Amino acid sequence: MQNRQITKKTRGKKIRKSTTLPISALTILFVTTTNVAALFQIGAHGSYAPLKETVDNSTTAAKTDSGYLLGAFAFLSFGLGPVTLAAGPVFEWGNQSAEIAANQTRSKDSMLRYGGSVKLGFDMVPVVVPFVRFQLARHVNTEVGTITQGAQTLTAELEAAGLMYDFLLGFDYDIFTPLSLFVEGGYTTSSIDIDVKSASVNGTPISIAGTMGSISGFRVGGGVVVKF
Repeated sequence: MQNRQITKKTRGKKIRKSTTLPISALTILFVTTTNVAALFQIGAHGSYAPLKETVDNSTTAAKTDSGYLLGAFAFLSFGLGPVTLAAGPVFEWGNQSAEIAANQTRSKDSMLRYGGSVKLGFDMVPVVVPFVRFQLARHVNTEVGTITQGAQTLTAELEAAGLMYDFLLGFDYDIFTPLSLFVEGGYTTSSIDIDVKSASVNGTPISIAGTMGSISGFRVGGGVVVKF
């Protein structure tokens, strides 16, 4: 009789142990899926970006352009708990100009950037989500400029290209689901290859060899993002 009771108790314990395993697995699965962030984000942004352009081995002073950048992006995002990782393609374009009275330098630049971005958000505070963002993009800058010295005026069309690195900090502000606003700012820099497409002095064509240089500066702006 005692042996039968022990067998029944033992069987009951085995049954209870086996039934707790699926419940624990379901609990973990539920917590994980309920904390996963939105899977898809699309957005647009604008930035003010004064950029300093320097030409290697040149006696010409560095030139600082002022202008804007507009852009669009599409991110896939995923995360667990308060941390969200988003990544995807980025496309940017803009115009910049400079006018330096000291050496009568004037230029107008058209910029194009395309590449990818990684964004890490921290959902620590309700409504406001701080983030860091890193961007790596191909930068192509088409520039038409003039330099006047005495009676001579040099006119040149240049193309500067290279990889642009952006290191940005900002925060998202949730207005209502699925719409958010964000602001960001940070440092941008690139080493560039400069190709002289055409050049002339007082209308007479001349040949100028290409060279290398750099572009760097700060950008600050904001935008809107829709999360699905």
